[in-house]
Amino acid sequence: MREKSTGPPGVPQDRERVVDEYDRLILFCVELGDGSLHQGYWDSPADSATLGEAGQRLTDLLVGKLGVGPGDRVLDIGCGVGFPAIRLAQSTGASVIGISNGPGQVQQATRNAADAGVGDRVGFQCADAMDLPFPDNSFNAAWMFESIMAMPDRLAALRQAARVLTPGSRLVLT
Repeated sequence: MREKSTGPPGVPQDRERVVDEYDRLILFCVELGDGSLHQGYWDSPADSATLGEAGQRLTDLLVGKLGVGPGDRVLDIGCGVGFPAIRLAQSTGASVIGISNGPGQVQQATRNAADAGVGDRVGFQCADAMDLPFPDNSFNAAWMFESIMAMPDRLAALRQAARVLTPGSRLVLT
């Protein structure tokens, strides 16, 4: 039997359907946006950056907002195929755990981290953002990089993020 949720209007309520839709969307975005599922960041209307370049710019902006470095543990809630998590680890030296509700995304993210040479510091797993499988106070930072809008219970996801963060940690949202 399929699991139903009670999310906002316009968001698919069937968990399997959501997972399937995001797994298909990722294949499209990998081709179109150099692997990023993100909108991107352009400096001005005259900015001629490609979607991939603007996506990297947005990732770099959020990396700076996290303020992490070597020895920090970061949770990427809604990691997709992992490119922002990989970039975060490469540019800061932090370790990253990414979660997604899609097994296809997790498999691809794991391959991408290994290919980028950061598989020892960046890992991915299937998990539910509304019921995180991590102990309290287990991360120094977290981000929900354009993923919270797809969560059927945003408040539960935020409460879970707060639970797994150490006191004084940062949670960055887009």
